Amino acid sequence: MSVLICGSLAFDTITNFPGQFSQQIMPDKVHILNVSFLVPTMRREFGGCAGNIAYSLHLLGGQPLVMAALGNDGGDYLARLKTWGLDTSQVLLAQETYTAQCMIITDQDNNQITAFHPGAMQLAHNTVVPTDRGDITLGIIAPDGRDAMISHAAQLHAAKIPFVFDPGQGLPMFNGDELGAFVDQATWVAVNDYEAAMLVERMGTTLAKLSRRPHLQGVIVTLGAEGCDVWIQGECTHVPGVQAEAVVDPTGCGDAFRGALLHGLTLALFGAALVAVARERFWLLSGAFTGFLLVAPLLATGLYAVSRALERRQRADLSVALAAWKPEGRLMVFGLLLAFAGTGWVMTSASLITGFAAAPVRNPMDFLRVVVLNDHSHLFEIWLAMGALLAAPVYASSVVAIPLLLDRQVGVLAAVLTSWRVVQAHPLPMALWAALLMGLTVLGMATALVGLVVIAPWLAHASWHAYRDLVNTAGLDELP
Repeated sequence: MSVLICGSLAFDTITNFPGQFSQQIMPDKVHILNVSFLVPTMRREFGGCAGNIAYSLHLLGGQPLVMAALGNDGGDYLARLKTWGLDTSQVLLAQETYTAQCMIITDQDNNQITAFHPGAMQLAHNTVVPTDRGDITLGIIAPDGRDAMISHAAQLHAAKIPFVFDPGQGLPMFNGDELGAFVDQATWVAVNDYEAAMLVERMGTTLAKLSRRPHLQGVIVTLGAEGCDVWIQGECTHVPGVQAEAVVDPTGCGDAFRGALLHGLTLALFGAALVAVARERFWLLSGAFTGFLLVAPLLATGLYAVSRALERRQRADLSVALAAWKPEGRLMVFGLLLAFAGTGWVMTSASLITGFAAAPVRNPMDFLRVVVLNDHSHLFEIWLAMGALLAAPVYASSVVAIPLLLDRQVGVLAAVLTSWRVVQAHPLPMALWAALLMGLTVLGMATALVGLVVIAPWLAHASWHAYRDLVNTAGLDELP
């Protein structure tokens, strides 16, 4: 599922002033202001709202699709996006101008003075929201050229793609009527507290009234370190902020929040899609949920990497988990095999239930009544037996194979054979472990997937140590 990010791509020149602006600027002399700041440090970064949001969303495992404009100096930026594996087909290269440039001075109190040259951003309206792609499930209107923000919002609305309207520093470009048009087309609105005050003042409304507008699912107001307020249908819920270990640089923090927001909304839309499927085609969803157990070992790859780092007394954080998902031939082959097994079970389950159930199965209650509790049919027992028949070899092939592939330089076949030998050498403990894995995973899924947040890391950590205890890795080259 791709997220279309409509916003700016820019080069940021960031400098740090070791003093305070308030000591250099005299309030009673601003009408003749002429100041200079000595900035000992300077760095040039890839910035712009679209680029920053895409970076954050990419780190979280999302699929950003950037729609923006670069100038004749934007080759390096385009190459950077491609190194992340991103689709750059919606990035316009304008040869007649420079890429947008942002010059920032930050003082020791994290106050900032910014000069911005829009450059190619003023041509971003020449990009058009693609209507021939079925993979775009969400969008965002971030700060961009005025014409681009207006046209892209209208195009997203016409394409029925839900989107976040987050005008940021571009909000002052629009009057009340224009802001109202954005809100009426958007699915969510996101602003900081200063922008929220300007938004409701220009529209002549309140946040409570704004959140009650038709088709608007929520208004998010960020409050810096204090977290954010979420307004839904006139009701406000405060979400506390996460305490930072150290504040290094505030530049781009708002875009990092936008990336996280899009990632959360994408997962929510995926959950809503599952619910929609469950309402009409539970016979298919039942196979998909149980098939999840087959591919769960591969999904835990990032958690195995964290356990490996902890064992080595190395840094163990989100970046370590995400790095484990980098394209790697052996894991990709193993993943394809598991995906094939999972798909096979989904189709087998669907065929079995639709072909032999005594009545149509459209929802969980139908499944319980027609399949599970039907005294006149052995369909449930057959369904379980067929699932076990497929799950047993998959479990035996993967229980230690994926940690082994992550840890040592071995081939897929050698890893699978090692996993089988471990199961054959310890049949009873491995059978009990399989039952525990299945039971706890089902428990986590029964809590609307919330329980998996706690259960999955625990199971992955235990599985890693099971691999370390059961597999003799002597003579196998260790991966870095």
